[in-house]
Amino acid sequence: MPLTELMLQIQDLSKCDKLLLMQFIATELVKEEKSDVFVANQEYPVWSPYNCSEAANVLMNLLETKKQETLSVRLTGNLARHEAHAIIVNAQVSSFPRVDLAFA
Repeated sequence: MPLTELMLQIQDLSKCDKLLLMQFIATELVKEEKSDVFVANQEYPVWSPYNCSEAANVLMNLLETKKQETLSVRLTGNLARHEAHAIIVNAQVSSFPRVDLAFA
C-alpha cells in the first residue's frame, strides 16, 4: 500500500487509535535501532527537571491560574485509587507545530 493511502486511512482513525499507532511505530523504531548507539567512556548530555526551580514555579503558576477550569475523568489501572491533578498547556517551540503538553 502506498504511503499516501496509508496516511489517508490514518486521518480517519480516532485520537486514541492514533496514539496507539504512535506507540506501535515508536516501539518498531526502537527494535530497528542499532545496539551500538552509545559508546563507552563518552559523555551524553541529559536534561532533568531536578534542581530546576524556575520550571517548577512556572508550572505552579499555571496550575494556580487554571484551577477554576476543571474536568473530571475516571482513572483506571494502578492510578485508580489516587486523586490526580494535572494541567494541559498548548505550546509551540520554534517552527514546530503546536502541541498539547500534560503535566500531572
